Amino acid sequence: MRLLLPVLLFLSAITFSPAQENVNDKRLGTWTIFNFQYAFSKKWGVWGELQSRLNNPFHNVFYYEQKGGAWYNINEYFQVLGGIGHYGTHGEDFSEGPTIREARFWQQLTINQYLDRIKFEHRYRVEQRWLNREFNDRFRYRLNLAIPLNNKKMEAKTVFLSMFDEIFLTTRKPHFMRNRFFIGAGYQINKNVSIMAGWLNQYNYNLSQPNAKNNISINLSVRLSDKDDHPGRIPSPID
Repeated sequence: MRLLLPVLLFLSAITFSPAQENVNDKRLGTWTIFNFQYAFSKKWGVWGELQSRLNNPFHNVFYYEQKGGAWYNINEYFQVLGGIGHYGTHGEDFSEGPTIREARFWQQLTINQYLDRIKFEHRYRVEQRWLNREFNDRFRYRLNLAIPLNNKKMEAKTVFLSMFDEIFLTTRKPHFMRNRFFIGAGYQINKNVSIMAGWLNQYNYNLSQPNAKNNISINLSVRLSDKDDHPGRIPSPID
């Protein structure tokens, strides 16, 4: 019940009403993310994630993600991960179904660096994507920074800061696709549950009409482990 209650409270805060604005609406949007992780050894673990994106604060959903995968910790500094996901982008009427359906596979390498209590993550990802059955590739690099404030390491009742910047590239012109920046704060409720919220800006580039949008981002994470699989671990967004 201690794990279930935060999940129910988080999901009840999301109002899935039909989207009535265009997906490129410039007003403030909302990203809500729930991810579950289970580490069954110091080396191996599995994860899953549900995500929705809304045109306005907590209503007018136009996009969703369903994804999961597995990871392997080479040591405390290197991790490899594989994932698979299904994605849907909707137009002005959500009930009509997605205008873009996407299937995606990806492989990634994460390199961890530590400076006292500060943790840096360098994440390199290669993606294979099918948008309405048309193949697209994509390459992503994310630099993530996390700092626990009231404790030297992540443990129950720890407040932490988080910030990352990520770039998206492709082999197709103009090659640069997107930049995503996040800054926020979180709270490790207990050893299993953490919540994080902040400001996320996503800039999409194309030759005809580049656009950007600010979003409220809320992330709830539940992590279960048979062992203390990664003593230096600090919560950070999977995607």
